[in-house]
Amino acid sequence: MKKINIYHCLFIIISLTFSPLMSNAQSNRFKGGSWKKENIGNCMYKITYDYKYYKDTIQQQPFHDVKCLEIGKERTAFFSLLEAKLDSTAIARNKAHNSRAYNPSKEAKFKSRQSPVPEDIYFNYPESGTLFLSGMICYREYYYKEPIPVFKWKILSQSDSILGYKCFTATTFFRGRYYKAWFTQDIPLHYGPYKFNGLPGLILKIEDKDKLFTWTAIAIETTNNKTSMFLKQAKPQILTNKKKYDKVNRMKWKDPVQLYMLQGVKKVAYIDKNGKVQVRKPGSVSLPPIPAIELE
Repeated sequence: MKKINIYHCLFIIISLTFSPLMSNAQSNRFKGGSWKKENIGNCMYKITYDYKYYKDTIQQQPFHDVKCLEIGKERTAFFSLLEAKLDSTAIARNKAHNSRAYNPSKEAKFKSRQSPVPEDIYFNYPESGTLFLSGMICYREYYYKEPIPVFKWKILSQSDSILGYKCFTATTFFRGRYYKAWFTQDIPLHYGPYKFNGLPGLILKIEDKDKLFTWTAIAIETTNNKTSMFLKQAKPQILTNKKKYDKVNRMKWKDPVQLYMLQGVKKVAYIDKNGKVQVRKPGSVSLPPIPAIELE
């Protein structure tokens, strides 16, 4: 059998059901000075959320990311603190010229079932009324712009307490899913995690009806406008639109071989149940479906 050089083609290990066990995407995303940071304003509030989500429709246990919402006078930034930790770890390794293979999550000291979602969202960037989304899909960074979504909220009479703040509840329908949110008027900011906005108070918790996605605030910090918000981008990025971005995301489980080849990988190899390496063609592999936040 010809030995496959993993430095010249993508090498993925899968289980009997073709669910992924290992991916080298995160450890290979840094190419020297390929990242840039742009100061887009100062931050008044930092809200940290536990983001609970499911990676596919087969696994019964959820995964967790730690998300940060930075709110300024004009703009907001929403990103993964776990992904930022991976960034720092990889940058430090590059500076040390350490080319030894390593497990990114282990080196970053993630807890059990912690897994970052590498997707950043900015409100009112590059201009007012615009939402800017930048996401890493496998080996490429994609971005698109769209008008800030407008939500139709129904405020309910129920109330609760989160982090010591009295919260009221509200429901909405957004792009194929029903959501319930908990917001506090004690912090009169109309933002929340992900793309959610428009309530008369900060959203401290929100989840969809099927409980596939739950964002829960675990810390709130005021920064007195002394902390800068940064837009972090890879160079080069792939400009797209929301429809095409969603299509590429679906390819991660519908046809991952085709996706990797579209991103420039010449050969995609898998290991079967007998430990035999097999080169696969587009359309020959599918994975358990990955639930999408937006269905429309």
